[in-house]
Amino acid sequence: PFGAIRARASWVRLAQSPIVARAGLGGQRASNICKLHFAHCTVQEMVFKFHAITVPISIVLATGYFYYITSKQSSKSKKEFKDLDVVIHQKAPSCHLRAKKGDILHLHYSGYLKSSGKLFESSRDNSEPYVFKLGTCNDKEKPECLKGFEKGVIGMCAGEKRKVTVPPKLAFGKAGRPPDVPPDDTIIFNIEMVDIDSFK
Repeated sequence: PFGAIRARASWVRLAQSPIVARAGLGGQRASNICKLHFAHCTVQEMVFKFHAITVPISIVLATGYFYYITSKQSSKSKKEFKDLDVVIHQKAPSCHLRAKKGDILHLHYSGYLKSSGKLFESSRDNSEPYVFKLGTCNDKEKPECLKGFEKGVIGMCAGEKRKVTVPPKLAFGKAGRPPDVPPDDTIIFNIEMVDIDSFK
């Protein structure tokens, strides 16, 4: 009897404690739990029983947030490269500066005809990278004058490699560039960004 009284008194103190109250297990419910398993009933067990339901809720919320972020980034990327097919073959080891209009770009490129796979122009013929100011057109036959090429290099980092497929309307169009590029041909550029000089 004396032992039962001590157990009863211990349980009353436990049921009235702030931890049990926060767990939502005070009163008759907590009493029933500990009557069945008094020898093994601990505060940690009761707190765990209360918080177990939050695990699946947390997973659902985390999954929803991840889907929102990735879909937002995907839509932004699609808008940025509208009408272009851009594939990143190699990411830059680190990126402190992304190419933008007004920057001086140092890069290598090779241009192919999609219709035949023929190489029609390449900077690889020279040991030094091709250098130009992004957003400036000095020679209409050069790639920087093509809207597709310009859009394809925006956002690149030094050390990055991209494959950019440019439709005719953003390349040489209906006129082509005789004798190398026939009319209405899609152009494929393999581009490697070597360095970027920014003055902003």
